[in-house]
Amino acid sequence: GEELAGPADAALDLVDHEVDIARATELLDSPQEIHMVGTLGALPPTVFDERYRYVALGHIHRGYPVDDSRVWYSGTPVAVNFAEGASSRKVLLVDLEGDSSPVVQSLTVPAARRVVELRGDEAAIRAAVLSLPTDGELPPFVSMVVEGSTTVLGQRDALRDLLESRFPEAASRPVIASWRDVRPTDSDLATDVVRTPLERPLPETVFRQAWIARHGAAPDAEIMAGFSSLLSAERT
Repeated sequence: GEELAGPADAALDLVDHEVDIARATELLDSPQEIHMVGTLGALPPTVFDERYRYVALGHIHRGYPVDDSRVWYSGTPVAVNFAEGASSRKVLLVDLEGDSSPVVQSLTVPAARRVVELRGDEAAIRAAVLSLPTDGELPPFVSMVVEGSTTVLGQRDALRDLLESRFPEAASRPVIASWRDVRPTDSDLATDVVRTPLERPLPETVFRQAWIARHGAAPDAEIMAGFSSLLSAERT
């Protein structure tokens, strides 16, 4: 094996910024795909020399051991996006005293301000607004993701009014940090929905509607006959 720096009997610990692929994709707060170029930086825990008694990794924001090994992610003390707000934030207290195996203790970090994503149709969002947490020192940041097949006029104003009535004091009122309307794609729609194909309008119909829009009245028979004559000449 390769020589490691330091005395032969020294306890060896490693701090690195890598992604272990074994668990990364299972976590809500794992790195987004755009930050993962294929499996670049995604390493199995066996890549680390067995002589390291403890390996501290970064990049993933949740604290946990990789495959119950000596390899740990420390996690982050605060949520940096709304997906991370779904789980409590933790830090690790690691006792590396002496040459014995490290003792790792996971500590939950109190959230001074929560970040909360509310997702669903309007009814689900309204119910979620009424049950928003109020235990933080500061009001939570809220992301509204409203799902539905159509946009309802005044929907956002109605939800803001509900938020204000639920939290009348502005200082304790949750802050809407983002708002997004999500509409179903064609693949999400029911397959048994019958769609009537649109009919292609006739040139005479288009001409007639354009004449009415310009002159305020329908064209008379002579004008329509002249249009039909020009159309026939164009087609021949």
